[in-house]
Order: sequence, then structure tokens, then C-alpha cells
Amino acid sequence: SPGSPGSPESPGSPGSPGSPGALGSPGLPGTFTVRVGPAGPELVPAGSGALGALGAVLAAAVRLAAADRWRRLKMCPDPECRWVFEDRSRSGRGRWCATERCGNRAKTRAYRERRASTRVEPG
Repeated sequence: SPGSPGSPESPGSPGSPGSPGALGSPGLPGTFTVRVGPAGPELVPAGSGALGALGAVLAAAVRLAAADRWRRLKMCPDPECRWVFEDRSRSGRGRWCATERCGNRAKTRAYRERRASTRVEPG
């Protein structure tokens, strides 16, 4: 019966949140659940708000690690951005989260700095 020792709903039984062998973190109950579909098991964020967002991040991290794409995670070097992104370039040497935004901003800034340092003041 539900709630009796050994049932899935009883605390401390295998498979219940917070028990050894349960998926998820005992300190973060309900962050994600496991769904088995045609493509196999999948982590799905559970809940909403901050825990739901954390579940989405954890699920994405597990997917990247399982697919051996973890090393492709990078942080945009633009100090105004700092987004973490997956580098999907063929060579794996992508630098910016979005070249047209952050890359352009950095290249324009570097150009202006070079131009200012080579400018000769009339004298």
C-alpha cells in the first residue's frame, strides 16, 4: 500500500527522492524526472520557477556529457555577455556565442583601439 515500507512513496525506499540510488539530488528534490521514450531515457525538468530552471540546466548538462559534447561548452569572452554556449563549429574553435553580436562588438572595439593608438596628433 502507498506509504508503507518498501513502497515507492515511502521515504527511504529505493527510487524515492532522497534515497540512495534515486535519480536527482537529495538536496534538490523535484529538479528533474526521467521519461522513457522512443529515443531512450531522457531527463525532463520538473516543476517551475528556480527549481524548474535548475532542472533544465542539469538535464542539458547530462545530455551533453552523455553525448560526449561537454568539451564544446564555452563561455563568451565578451564581458558584457558571458553566456555559456555549445560551440557547434566544425573545428570546435568557435569563440563567441553570436559572432554577429558579441564578436562584432569585440572586433569593432579592437579596431578602434588600434586606430586610436596609431593616430598621429598634429603638432
